[in-house]
Amino acid sequence: MADTSEFDPKGGLVFAALLYLSGHPRHAQFWFQFAVGSGESTAAYGLYLHHAALGELRVAEHRYHETAKLTDQNVRSWPTAFAPAPPSLPPVDVYLFNTPWHSAAMRLPDDTTDLHHPDQALRRAVDHLDTVREDDRFGTFVLPTEIIAEQLHDLVCP
Repeated sequence: MADTSEFDPKGGLVFAALLYLSGHPRHAQFWFQFAVGSGESTAAYGLYLHHAALGELRVAEHRYHETAKLTDQNVRSWPTAFAPAPPSLPPVDVYLFNTPWHSAAMRLPDDTTDLHHPDQALRRAVDHLDTVREDDRFGTFVLPTEIIAEQLHDLVCP
């Protein structure tokens, strides 16, 4: 069985997002699930989007409700003076079927020269991560490396 005790759930969430945005959604799913297991509502939302994009609407609906539940639990755990108003999510069917998944507003501008582009070394490092085969419960997944963390830091903190 995989020993994830040395990994931070928030770090798992960041690693999942990096994997997902780098074109490795199957590996990202493991880390999103790891973070959800520790109560990270943003990871649950990432899984919702992942399953919705795959057309797995029953699983997406479950993750949608899990996102609302975890967000509500996280908000209630804050001191009252700092707690924002609880989020209001529309009914999942309204959200799923009225979301413009491929709208013109979501496209990149024609001129992307001013947008920050990831370093190719980071992309290569993500593409060449070692995999670890574990038991049937976890299957195959990738582990973060110290180099990945440094490259990601350099990318977002120029």
